[in-house]
Amino acid sequence: MQAILNGVLSVAAAGTLTYVVMSPRIDEGGLIKVGLMAMILSLIVSAMYSFSDLPFMAAYNAALVLRGGIVVVCLGYYLKFKRHKRNGTPTDFGNLTER
Repeated sequence: MQAILNGVLSVAAAGTLTYVVMSPRIDEGGLIKVGLMAMILSLIVSAMYSFSDLPFMAAYNAALVLRGGIVVVCLGYYLKFKRHKRNGTPTDFGNLTER
């Protein structure tokens, strides 16, 4: 039961992240998009592991890729925030200096 729930939630999360990557209304930048695509790939592999009999190393490697994607997304947001701060333009989080 837990494996099926993990697979369903992995597919749902991969679908949500796919919408974020494919949506023209969301401007995330190149580096963030690469990190999100790595996260999507790892969630799909995690779902495949849950629904089939893939070896345990597949799940382990998927978890490593997921964490790597999170690091890349965080780095991308840091660089984006730093660039917007330097240019004086508002960021995705609004103008944080007016508080």
